[in-house]
Formats: sequence, structure tokens, C-alpha cells
Amino acid sequence: MEQSLSEFEQAFADQIKAERQAAVRVHHKVAHRSKQRELDEINRRGTVRFIGLVTMLILTAVIVTMVMFKALYLILGG
Repeated sequence: MEQSLSEFEQAFADQIKAERQAAVRVHHKVAHRSKQRELDEINRRGTVRFIGLVTMLILTAVIVTMVMFKALYLILGG
């Protein structure tokens, strides 16, 4: 009886240890997933900002070119 009780206690301790290790692994996995989601969001915002910047630069170049040719037309006798 005493031997089976100590075996039971050892098995119980092993089970508790395994459950704690599993909980730690789950915690690390959740933290990693959260960090990855945050990095993806930052990357997505950066891409949107870059596209906006390029669009504004192209739009500015088109407007300046149109205004320049309009002014040149008026100056040269339009």
C-alpha cells in the first residue's frame, strides 16, 4: 500500500509538472502570436503610408507640370 501510494504521488507530481510546462508553452505561443500580429499591423501601416507618399509625389509633379505649361502659354502670348 505504501509503495503504491508513493507511486501515485510521484505520478501526480509528474502530471502537475507536465501541465505547468504545457501552460508555459501555451503562454509563449500566445505571446509570440501577439507580437507577430503587432509587427504585421506596423508593416501594413507602413505600406499604406508609402503608397500615399508615392501618390502625393506623382500628383504634385502632375499639378506642377500643368501649372508650368499654363503659365508658359500665358507668358508667351496665349
